This record gives sequence, structure tokens and C-alpha cells, in this order.
Amino acid sequence: MVPFPGPVPPPAAPPAALGAALLVALGAVPGAWLRYWLVNHLEPRLPRRHWGTLVVNLLACLALGLLLGTAPHQHLAGELRLLLATGFLGSFSTFSTLAAELHDCLVQGQRRQALGLALSSLLGGLVALRLGQLLQGPLLQGRGLAP
Repeated sequence: MVPFPGPVPPPAAPPAALGAALLVALGAVPGAWLRYWLVNHLEPRLPRRHWGTLVVNLLACLALGLLLGTAPHQHLAGELRLLLATGFLGSFSTFSTLAAELHDCLVQGQRRQALGLALSSLLGGLVALRLGQLLQGPLLQGRGLAP
């Protein structure tokens, strides 16, 4: 009987995959820190408890719209997209916190606040994303960067 050799080690990650993971991580650290700072800075100054998360998520949508643009030739190169869109903005915005805050509102019987937060997050996010897309062209043209 041939002894079982044990678990097979996973194949080594190709260098490109490691580089991509590093870009995402390098973007994620400042994005998460900025979210933490903004939410903690804004929450005491805003009239409602959950508006800090809303502001951060709307800013992330606006920034993503600015980064991604609308036309195919305006999309970010792969490396910049990983660093800024996936890494920085992915950690800056936070769907899980929004879900937890919606849950808290519902558990506390604040159905109208939960509905307002959900609608303002979703609709406001779509509007902010589109606004970013619309602003991207004029911003690039003003700097001589548009194609």
C-alpha cells in the first residue's frame, strides 16, 4: 500500500496576482483610515446619527464616477483602477456599515429613518456617481488631459 503523501500545496500565485493584491492593499489602508476619520469627525456635528456613513458613501460614489467616466476610452488603466477604485474607494465606502445602521434603526422601531437612510443612500449614490461621470470630462479638459 502506498502511503498518502498529505495535502497538496496550492500553486504559487503568479507575480501579476501578487502585484494586484499589493495595489489593492496600498489603496485600502488610506481609504479605511479616511473613512474612520471622516465618520468620527462628522457624526457629532450632523443632526442624525447615521449621516456620517451616508456622507462617506456618497463621496465615494462621486469619486468613483470621476474615476470611471462614461466613455470606454476614459476608463482607468488596470493598475490605477485596482489602487484607487478597488482599494481606496472600496475601503472608504462601506455597505456593511450601512446595513448594520439600517438594522439598528429597524430594531429600535425607527422605520421612517431606516427608509430615509436606505433611499437616500441608494438614490443619492446613483446621483453622485452620475454627477462624477458628468464632471469628469470638463475637469480633464480644463487640465488639458481629455483625449
